[in-house]
Amino acid sequence: ANDWVRRYFGGKIGQATLTAEEGGTLRMSWESAPFMGLQHNQKDSTAHSALVNNYSDSIQPVTVEFPTTQPYYFSQGSISLFDVEFARITNFTLNINNNLEPRYFIRDDGSERTPSAIYEGRREYSMTATIILPDSLAETATTRTLFKELLAEGDYGSGMIGFDIDIVFTRGTNDTITIKMPSDGTSANTSVTTDNPASVEVDILFRNMGIVIVDSEPVYP
Repeated sequence: ANDWVRRYFGGKIGQATLTAEEGGTLRMSWESAPFMGLQHNQKDSTAHSALVNNYSDSIQPVTVEFPTTQPYYFSQGSISLFDVEFARITNFTLNINNNLEPRYFIRDDGSERTPSAIYEGRREYSMTATIILPDSLAETATTRTLFKELLAEGDYGSGMIGFDIDIVFTRGTNDTITIKMPSDGTSANTSVTTDNPASVEVDILFRNMGIVIVDSEPVYP
């Protein structure tokens, strides 16, 4: 009976990050999620016996439940760069930024200085990863490799085209997460370190992305 229950409404995800690294799990975090306002269940004010601002009688205590399914592990994923499966990746971070901008207009509706609207800016996608380079090929070989993609910088003689990236995590039957970043992305140039085995930190930008989730659990609590 003494729970303080709050309901946030009108929210939009401003920025989110998907991360995974060897020996760990696939995780998603919200860096920002602005809301239009909130309501709560604290009704009366003893000072003047009036409704407390933003009170709503529709708010009831809730029971927090957690998913019963297992998480996705790094070992369940496969990554393809330029249509070639590339297994020697130790970590990656995928960032999505909607560049939200809360706006405040003149109004008298008891909103208590909450935003009048939240507008989306230009969406930005970016990805960083640590990749172990494969053994080198003959300089005349036509096989596409990450090292050659780094040298090309997404330019194949007809302008900046870039390559596509597919990330697939398979947990079991009817349990998959597929992240597809189409071939209109652009890779960034970088330097190769002297680590053993040789590895490289890559920063990749791309114009759009699609995420397909197939889950045997139709509804989570």
